[in-house]
Amino acid sequence: MNELVVSEVVRGRHIDAARSIEKYVATAGALSGMNCSLADGLAGIALFYQSLLQHDDNSEYRDKFDRLVDRIYTIVEQSNSVDFSFYVGLPGVGFALERIALNEQNGDSIDVGVNDELDEALLQHLSVPTWTGHFDLVSGLVGAGAYALSRSNAEMRDKLFKAAFEKLMLLAESTSEGICWRTGSHLMRRESASAAVPNESYNLGVAHGNPGVVALFADALAAGVQPPGLRNALEGVTEWVMRHGHPEADGFYGYNVGDGYKARAAWCYGDPGNAIAIVKSGQALGNRSIIEFGIECGLNAARRPLAKAGVNDHGVCHGSVGLGLMFMSLFRATGQPEFLAAADTWYEITLRAVESGDVDILKTCSGKGTRRLDHGALTGTSGIGLALLDRLDAKSNGWSKWLLV
Repeated sequence: MNELVVSEVVRGRHIDAARSIEKYVATAGALSGMNCSLADGLAGIALFYQSLLQHDDNSEYRDKFDRLVDRIYTIVEQSNSVDFSFYVGLPGVGFALERIALNEQNGDSIDVGVNDELDEALLQHLSVPTWTGHFDLVSGLVGAGAYALSRSNAEMRDKLFKAAFEKLMLLAESTSEGICWRTGSHLMRRESASAAVPNESYNLGVAHGNPGVVALFADALAAGVQPPGLRNALEGVTEWVMRHGHPEADGFYGYNVGDGYKARAAWCYGDPGNAIAIVKSGQALGNRSIIEFGIECGLNAARRPLAKAGVNDHGVCHGSVGLGLMFMSLFRATGQPEFLAAADTWYEITLRAVESGDVDILKTCSGKGTRRLDHGALTGTSGIGLALLDRLDAKSNGWSKWLLV
């Protein structure tokens, strides 16, 4: 495995960029009225402040971080929310609080007892006889499993993961190509209120589809969380995902089976996120051919011309810093120097955007040519700061486990 060497110049640029982002978050009134979710709220911003403190133990940052965590607790305690989706609901907040506690030098200085009640509520939520909701990472059962794996209480971790896994397996479809999960038409997003309901799909992205299942099961197996049938399920869904990856110059994967065109390069959809899931599966299973397929998929994405990557903003989900994070993760997993070079190419694009001093450049592209200033962790500025700081460490501090990275 190649050793990660970070020059003082590179380290300084990344930390200075994170400091600039902190000013945008702190001075733009970004925190007033914001929800406390992981993906686009206060929980994700708290993770950013903690990462910044690990590189710059500034008393002002510490004060803001402490007040932010206190505010999250207050909101959760006063909330009547029954939203169990990982990215915008209570499990995501619980993930952030657990991660914050684990990363603090004195982990018992932050109480995560709020997760005990959440655990019991989530278990009850997962106990319904028939699951009609999403199976995916962002809103569904994969997200519940990812939250479960974040728990430091091993007994509750295993219990929660088993509940999510069993529900997932009830929805699994066995085919000649392996096992997979289908997104029903009742869960598909309409293009407009008057549009017809889209057909069901077999989704090929980490955020909403089958590669997310691969990454979750691989993480569980690697962590020693092994409910009966997990290994076979991981082998089956990995085989299915690999069979739907078709090596071509413009990529391996589309957005859904049968699309007829390839996805852009991103975490949420496309080859970079899928490559990480496949490599992790191969490593968990001890299967070299799976690892090599994942590496080939990742290298194909790393070699794609920048103009053909489909990147038009800078966030983690589908922007330039997200590609930096994906390729950095692939470098850590495989030691392939080409992944580190690709990561730094995309980090450089992001650094120049931040260093321009023009916050408008950091606005998120929200479709149909419109842009908005977003300070969340998934698509906004705090996520950009998190990923830039992540580049400086030989091993991630674990903040990105909610991405299954």
